[in-house]
Amino acid sequence: MLNRFYLFIFLFISLLVNGQLADFQLQLTGSNEICSGNGTLQINTTNTTAGSTMSFLIYKLPDLSTPIATTQNLNGLSNGTYRVIATQTLGSTFNTQQQDYTIQNLITSLTFNVTATNVLNCNGTGAIIINTLTGVANSYQIILGPQTFPV
Repeated sequence: MLNRFYLFIFLFISLLVNGQLADFQLQLTGSNEICSGNGTLQINTTNTTAGSTMSFLIYKLPDLSTPIATTQNLNGLSNGTYRVIATQTLGSTFNTQQQDYTIQNLITSLTFNVTATNVLNCNGTGAIIINTLTGVANSYQIILGPQTFPV
């Protein structure tokens, strides 16, 4: 009878020890929005329990009812605060961590000035000079005139 008692205690303690998950670490990194919708968010976890699976829910605050994604790497994000809820699962045991990450709006408005050199006769060439003062100009396009084309 005493042997059964010790066996029961041993099995009970084994279940308790094996039933616990490691306290994993959650780290969020990303980049701010410098052009419309180009913010990023990356999720990294460490110290997870061997054999466990990780799942993620990402919300854009203040909406905590509908997740915007369930993946570890997100691109094309606008400025705002995002909440990440990470869940580690092994069998029926799970634990969670949550963190918020803010993507700032660092978009600089595009301002520029234009100067033109006029053609004095039909054989000469003129020039249009565009000087970007703030922001980033990706491309230029002439949309009105005898010839139109992207530059």
